[in-house]
Parts: sequence; C-alpha cells; structure tokens
Amino acid sequence: MRRFFVPRDSISGDTAVITGGDVRHLRDVLRLGPGDEILILDGYGNQYVSRIARISQDEVYCAIISASRRTSDPSVNVILVQGLPKSDKMDIIVRAGTELGVSHFHPVITERTVARPDVEAASKKVARLSRIAVEASKQSGRATIPAVHDICNLSEAIRGKHIPPAAADCIWIVPWELEENAGLRQGLRLLECTGDHTTPEVPGTVVCFIGPEGGLTRDEVLMIRDAGGISVSLGPRILRTETAAISVIAAVLYEFGQLGG
Repeated sequence: MRRFFVPRDSISGDTAVITGGDVRHLRDVLRLGPGDEILILDGYGNQYVSRIARISQDEVYCAIISASRRTSDPSVNVILVQGLPKSDKMDIIVRAGTELGVSHFHPVITERTVARPDVEAASKKVARLSRIAVEASKQSGRATIPAVHDICNLSEAIRGKHIPPAAADCIWIVPWELEENAGLRQGLRLLECTGDHTTPEVPGTVVCFIGPEGGLTRDEVLMIRDAGGISVSLGPRILRTETAAISVIAAVLYEFGQLGG
C-alpha cells in the first residue's frame, strides 16, 4: 500500500487531505484515483488506512477507513549533533540516519567547519534536509519523521532546549581521534570512562557528537566532556565524517538491541 505523510492539521475526523508535490506524484506518476486505498501517516506514529474520494488539481481528499499506532522506531532515542560537512555529505548522513532510526539531526558550525552558509542558504539547506528525511522515512517504513533543526554553533546546540543534558538515562558520546582510554563499546556501557559513571540500564537517549572534516578540536571535545559527555575512540583508522556518523549510529542501536536483536 502506498504511503503518504500528511500534516496533522490536514487530518480531521474521517477525512485527510493530501497537498503539495504528493498530489502530482499520486495522480500522474502512480496513476492512483478514486477508490484506491493508500496509507496515510501523520509523522507522529499514527497511521490511517484511507480510500481516495476525490482528486482536484492541488488536493487529494481521502476517506479514513481505520486508524492505528505504528511502532517501528527504536526505543532508544538517538540524537545526532553533526558538524556541518562540505558538499552533499549532510544529505547522505540525514538519509542514512533516518533509515537507521535517528530522531533528531542538529547540523552545527564548529571551529573546523568549512561550509558556513549565510542565513538564507542555511534556511534552504535545512528545508532540503527535511525533505530528505521525509523521503527516507517513506522508503524505510518509519511512522515518524525525524526533526532537522536549524544550523547553529556547537555551543548553542549544547545549551539548547532540544538536547537533553547528560544524565543516568541520557548518554553523550563524542568520538575523538586522540582518545586512548576508552573505545566506543566501553563508552556506550559507561565503564568508568570518566571515573564517575557505572554501567547503566539501556538509556532513554544517546546523543552522538560528530565533527566535520578535520574533526572536533580539543577545546570542543573538552566542552562536551565538561557537560557530561564521554570521549571515545573509533579505532586506529581515520573515518570520513559521514562514515563516522553512520557507524556510530549503527553501533549505538546494535549495542542496545535496536538493530538485529
């Protein structure tokens, strides 16, 4: 059954209205019409089996047949704070991260960030990344759409309201090439990496900090550690920023039983 994300305010009672680019795709590409059944999702875990009732030039009106909750997302809330990379690497990170189950993306400017878009360019980039998150959610069968937050400085993201503080049920992980005492697996298990942690139950949230090309500076890593984060090593090989992001996300989900059991 074809899947379409529809904003909550376009779903009312037993009716849902599809607008935007999905109208042309549904009508002209998929060749769907009145009587065909589709699956509508609101991006918050609710799904609606619906039947197309009427199609106009700009809208598709659907009659909702049944509603249910879908739980395809990981139980561990994974937040990615990603140093903004050059070119289209952030596209790759958002697409793969969405498929894996990331709930929030925070693109940030760091000391070694090369790509520094102005306000207008930054707004367009976030809009593009948000569209990629929607497309990847459809492709991967997710019932929710991860949030792509506005580009800001690393220090602003750390102090911001969207990232929960490091605590017993929230782990902050920052890969660092100069870390010699703890590997990623130890960091995830909090095995006395900083001297004041003990092995926890599965955390509710894991915040992953990934640097841009060139990585994070010592001062930036220390800032994250001072806020309760744990620096870890990803091994002897130097990974590209997009490889590091995807690898850490997958490792987090696997360690806590959210990827392949």
